[in-house]
Order: sequence, then C-alpha cells, then structure tokens
Amino acid sequence: MNPPPGLSVSAEQSDEALVDLVAGGDRQAFAVLIERHRHRAMRLAYTVTRNRSAAEDVVQEAFLRVWTKARDWDRSGAARFAGWFGRVTVNLAIDGARRVREDPLDDTLPLADPGTPSDDAVHAGQIARRIGQALATLPERQRVAFALCQIDRMSNAEAADSLGISTGALELLLVRARKAMRSKLADMIEAIR
Repeated sequence: MNPPPGLSVSAEQSDEALVDLVAGGDRQAFAVLIERHRHRAMRLAYTVTRNRSAAEDVVQEAFLRVWTKARDWDRSGAARFAGWFGRVTVNLAIDGARRVREDPLDDTLPLADPGTPSDDAVHAGQIARRIGQALATLPERQRVAFALCQIDRMSNAEAADSLGISTGALELLLVRARKAMRSKLADMIEAIR
C-alpha cells in the first residue's frame, strides 16, 4: 500500500513520519530509512559482534524488523525511531554475538592504497589496533556504551535509549569502561604525554 496520489516521500521527512509510511507498505519510505540509518546500525552491530559478516546479518534482520513491525512501534510519548531502532540493533547483535565467535580473518581491512604506507599511517594503524583490542576485552554492555558515546558520539540520553537502560545506568557503564580502557592503554597514554 503506497501513499495516496499527490503524496511522496521526502528525504526531509522525520523518521517517525517515514515509519508511519512504512507501516502502510511504502517501499520508498523504507529505502529512505535504510539509507539514513544503515551506517550507524552497522557500527553498532560490529561493535557488539566484532565480526563483519555477523554485523551485516544483524543489520539486515534489524531492517526486516522495521519492515514487519512498523505498525507495532510505540509512537506514544517521546518515543523516537532512532532510539527504538538502535535498541533493536543492539539486542539482535548481542544475541548474534552469543552465537558467533569472532573470525580472526574477518578483522583484516584492505589497504586503501596498496603502496607502502607512510610512517604516520603505520603508527595510526597501530594505535587504532591497540584501541580496538582494548575495546574488545571490555564486557559487552561496557563496550557498547563506550562505542556509542565515544565513537558514534551519541549523547548519553540517546545511547541509554538505544540500550534500553536509564541514563544513570549508562553513565555507570561509561565510568567502568573508561577506567578499564585507561588501564589497558596506560603505556600508550604515558608515551603520548
């Protein structure tokens, strides 16, 4: 079921308006939501699963849920689509991470330039790898909270909404995650000073 003639989907429409159209079967509105949220969803899913293939599966399942459950989305109060979708993605990723173990070959990233990397690029890669390794050792909820706030730059309220927890609970996770990250990266932090 598409919108009546004369109405069209606009990239300027709010997520909530687009979900209303998706609830009526509007594929164009669904495509706009996918384009808007797919990168963030992939980052969220990968942060939890640490596996590209599993993260892609999670994102696909999350968007399938949007398509099939758009009518069921609770529009009451201040419910925002981004928070609901983030929560769906994180929950699916947590479930997926419990089923799939990290594939060590999955973390190899192709070089943008097959030529010899500069010393700065090598150093930046080493730092990124160390941070990634430290992040991977955090407990699941701490890792996700840290990634949402420090990497995705979400506000504490948005991250808490994505995780389905209170802002206070999120802040406690962040305190613990930051303390653990400082401890795991102490030598690197000291070298920078």
